[in-house]
Amino acid sequence: MEKYGKIVDICVSGEGEIPLTHLLTLDIPWSERDIAQISGITYRRIEDSRIVCNPPGSILVAQNRLGFARGNALDVYPSPFLEGIIPDT
Repeated sequence: MEKYGKIVDICVSGEGEIPLTHLLTLDIPWSERDIAQISGITYRRIEDSRIVCNPPGSILVAQNRLGFARGNALDVYPSPFLEGIIPDT
């Protein structure tokens, strides 16, 4: 964010599937109130350009309720295409 702040609005740290899904469902332009609620992202505040790091997001494999072995849990990750967030063109 320090180096690329003029061209980067938001960074996702850790697993990005859940934060990206939340970002894609927000109205544009994003309100700071909305993005402040998304775990696992870093963004630059509009009012004073201060960099804000939200708390880390949860790890999906740790939330795996389907009993997949570690490394075989791709099915726990949401698909923006299957959820209808990114249209199938």
